[in-house]
Amino acid sequence: MKIILNGKSTEIRDNEVLGGLIDRLKIDGPVAAQVNEKIIKKDHIAQVILRPDDVVEIFGMMGGG
Repeated sequence: MKIILNGKSTEIRDNEVLGGLIDRLKIDGPVAAQVNEKIIKKDHIAQVILRPDDVVEIFGMMGGG
């Protein structure tokens, strides 16, 4: 199934969970995510099931100074 991931059309597994997608992307460190312009709380990422044509933004967090 296709979603829009960080602005690009991306093929993912049917009924993929947002947390599983993040794990497959191997993003180091903490992340923030939104689906269809709704911010997903960290403790809900593992429960969000992605649907065709969802617009997903995943942001890797990094420290700096």
